[in-house]
Amino acid sequence: MTNPDEMVREFHETHGAAIAIDPRNWGEDRIRLLESEVQELVEAIRSGDPVAILHECADVVYCCYGNAVAAGYLLGPVLVEVHRANMSKDGCTGGPHGKAIKGTRYIPADIPAEMHRLPERDT
Repeated sequence: MTNPDEMVREFHETHGAAIAIDPRNWGEDRIRLLESEVQELVEAIRSGDPVAILHECADVVYCCYGNAVAAGYLLGPVLVEVHRANMSKDGCTGGPHGKAIKGTRYIPADIPAEMHRLPERDT
């Protein structure tokens, strides 16, 4: 299995983590988890260790996919749409911290069009 949406859903099913729960009912646990993973990534970047950086990048991405699964959505299609929108930007010069500028070619991501519910499992 190599599809991140499916891999993370499998993790949630195996370990009893939230699937398709209204985010307003999550409490603080998912926020604390993401904050913790991002902090570990910051520490890895500061260490300069490429193995640690890649590991923590993957953990942050895994956590983000987990948030989508917890909300009952696929993140993959949204990521593709955000990539499409990012590719319409003018480049990585001029914005704060190297952020790409939304120039005249920019077409914003249409997130609602790519919000697909997790498919039902066959029982």
